[in-house]
Amino acid sequence: MLNIDPKANKDTHDMSKLYLIRHGQASFGSSNYDQLSDLGTQQSTWLGEYFKELAVSPTRIIRGDLQRHKQTANAIVDGLGCNITQEENADWNEFDFHMIGRSYLANHPDRMPEPGDVKGFFSILRKGLLAWSKNELSGDIPETWQQFETRVRSVLALATNQSSGETVFVVSSGGTISMTLQILMQFSPETTIDLNLQTRNTGLSEVFFNAERAYVSSFNTVPHLAAKARKKAITSA
Repeated sequence: MLNIDPKANKDTHDMSKLYLIRHGQASFGSSNYDQLSDLGTQQSTWLGEYFKELAVSPTRIIRGDLQRHKQTANAIVDGLGCNITQEENADWNEFDFHMIGRSYLANHPDRMPEPGDVKGFFSILRKGLLAWSKNELSGDIPETWQQFETRVRSVLALATNQSSGETVFVVSSGGTISMTLQILMQFSPETTIDLNLQTRNTGLSEVFFNAERAYVSSFNTVPHLAAKARKKAITSA
């Protein structure tokens, strides 16, 4: 198991690099969220082209098995112009935020947001996540917060089990990436939830690692969307 030390000396010599990549814009508000929008596909392609320009070539690409993960990874590969076999692991999937929201509202029906109230939706989601992290939700919740942390800790170890000269891309979701950062940085659940709710589509979080330690170098950056002409392509849903 990788020994995580957030206070380690930040010497990157001979360390491997892990890029945690949130999926492109999905179809928020539609009957099937798990589908990239046209913009989400474009964001992902631009990210691949950005990596190509910097001559960053992944030695491994790992993703969850959700449709938005597959579509994002495929578009990144298209932008890179590379041919690499993708590893699929469902433990990189997002938690069931729909069920968490429904469970919270079952106990607080008076807080139901109006249809189309995006701000109200995310307010309820944050409250639901906080309740979930404290084991205060009832109903058919697929996993506890502690079980979620355990599966992410396990899959992180698998992604960092070859620590010499690796460049690993992991395509996942905001909640799973935020839990990864909690594990690496020893955040509180409240901080993890706040990070989750500000993650951008195709946002990058970078981690250096070797057999002894790992540390976070950056969080939630979108350098491939930094040009003025792409400002409106920065999204979070």
